[in-house]
Order: sequence, then C-alpha cells, then structure tokens
Amino acid sequence: AEYLAEHYERLEGRVFEKRRFTDMGKRWYEYHRPRDPKLMLSRKRIVSPTLVRHVRFSLDSVGFLSDHACLFIQPTDRTHEHFSHFSKQLASTLARRVTLDDALKYCLAFLNSGFAQERLIMGRRPTPKGFYAVTEDYLREIPIPPPRSKKSTAAILDLVTRLIPATDEAETARLEKNLGKVVSSLLGG
Repeated sequence: AEYLAEHYERLEGRVFEKRRFTDMGKRWYEYHRPRDPKLMLSRKRIVSPTLVRHVRFSLDSVGFLSDHACLFIQPTDRTHEHFSHFSKQLASTLARRVTLDDALKYCLAFLNSGFAQERLIMGRRPTPKGFYAVTEDYLREIPIPPPRSKKSTAAILDLVTRLIPATDEAETARLEKNLGKVVSSLLGG
C-alpha cells in the first residue's frame, strides 16, 4: 500500500497496448492480466523465466510470487487427469508411492536437458538481446517420456534431487553430465 500511494501519479497513468488502464475498465492499481491466486500462491511447481538464453527450469517448493516475466508449470484442474495418469505410471515403475515433488523432479530432468535447449533455439529467432521465449508451444515440443525402468527413473530422481541444492560447480557439472546421459538414453539420443 505504501508503494502504491507513493507512486500513485506514475501508476495511475499507466498505458498498456496503447490504452490507459482506466479506459480498459480496470482500476489504476490492477494487474494487466491477473492470474489465478490459487495457482500463483501454490507451493509446488516448476518455474522458469519467460525469456532465456539457456533453459532454466527450477523447482519452487516455497511459493514465490512472481511478476509477468515468470511462468509456472503445475498440475491444474485442466491437466489433472493426465498428471494423475503420469503419477500412477511413475509410482508403478518405482514400486512405491510418489509425491508431487517426485513427479515435478522427473519433469525437470527433461525440461533442463540438452534436447530442450536444442528445441529452444532451433528454428526460433532470438530477441535483439539474444533471448528466446519460453512459450506453451515450445513446452509442447519437450517430450517427457513415461518412466520405463525402475533403475533409470530412480537415477533421474536421485540426480535431480542432488542437483537442486548443489553449489559446487564441479559437482554440479558432474551431476548434470550424468543426468544428461540418462535423459538422452530415454529420448533415444
């Protein structure tokens, strides 16, 4: 509230798509494109900047609030059926109960893969500053194959779990290389 009051004059005159907010039927302090608070404040999801040079997907288990320059990947009512089926496949392969973290970590391995990076830049134009847009169309090009074996699935989850808190560059590089091998073998590369 303090920020809004302090910057009232600047915010009140905001223009987007050549129209003032008030001309669009919005109050001067509203978001241009509001997001569903239930999704915005959830605590288990994959996040990524919308503009990147290299794929940068991360696990958000805190529920950080972001601006428009960040996208979230998480199960929703619309995707519940497919995500539930995927989770059951994962549980069946591992022969144990799986958590939402397990499912998201499995997905992270493919979203941060060399294949995902290749798809990001292949056939796309970067912005003038060299960034590429992470869009829904791009995300549809990233295959996340169903888990095939207990060994490879467990290896993926172990490597991603160890990569998330990793800070040592050499250790991170080693873990990423090992994960890249497992992912490549599953993607047929």
